Amino acid sequence: KQGAADVGQFQRFAYGGVTKEISEDVFRKWVRFLVSEPDAHAASVALVLYHGYYLRQSQDRLPEVLTLQVLINPSLFQESDKMMQDQMASYYWTLIGKAFVNLYPSRSAELAETMLEHFGIGGTIIGGLHSKTHSVLGEILQQHPQDTWERIAKYLGPPVDLRSLTIKRWLRGEDFKGRGEDFKGRGEEGALSLVPPDAVWQWVDQDVESRAWYLATFVPKLLFSEEDQTCWAREILVRYGEREDVRRNLIANFSSEGWIGPESVHLDNKRRELLEFREDEEDKKVKLWIDEYVSVLQ
Repeated sequence: KQGAADVGQFQRFAYGGVTKEISEDVFRKWVRFLVSEPDAHAASVALVLYHGYYLRQSQDRLPEVLTLQVLINPSLFQESDKMMQDQMASYYWTLIGKAFVNLYPSRSAELAETMLEHFGIGGTIIGGLHSKTHSVLGEILQQHPQDTWERIAKYLGPPVDLRSLTIKRWLRGEDFKGRGEDFKGRGEEGALSLVPPDAVWQWVDQDVESRAWYLATFVPKLLFSEEDQTCWAREILVRYGEREDVRRNLIANFSSEGWIGPESVHLDNKRRELLEFREDEEDKKVKLWIDEYVSVLQ
């Protein structure tokens, strides 16, 4: 068994298909050693080797227990400069993670719990607001929407901290391309679109005073009316729109955006589209919110 200082020696086997000549028994011993080292570099090397040995050949050979150990390795979830600088580590982790949840869906809850516990912590394998690793949690949410939502709700707040803030943004879906100019636009609606609406309303109804306005801060910034899709913004108004704090925070949500061109033109387009939507709207609380928002824009 080598010391931690010699971990880098394993990196020589990461490229060029060298590991194909190594027996699986020996390879697994290598990985167990790397995972046992309390070192971000060792954890990163393990990901590179693991991807090359298993995913480049056949994902069906992916070992259940060892793969989970590689993915939830504590060294990956501790802040370190290595994780911040090594973009390929998150790339390989994401590929391995997606393969694992598709091959072993019954074990994905353990991975989801580890991800949520460390969500948004910088310098980790899942750090950052737009980390590609978040897509693994999206896969798990699609597989187990009810169970995963219950896990998400534990960390969602309020109160709000960095973790809950990052989860909120992931649920809402971030947009820096000015989609606010088109309330009926489609695109990335965020992970909330994968959650059963009834589960969310049940969560809110358990504490309407604290959660109704809070949900209004992170529903997707889309306003539409279609029978086969849930418009979260409209639905929250239909259910809780009599509350001033819900309407106010939803306006703030929709006003958090970027755009290109003159601000006056952008705001006038928003006002016009809101009024067009109002023409066919029947719910009084939705109309009230539109009126209030138009007044702010004007």
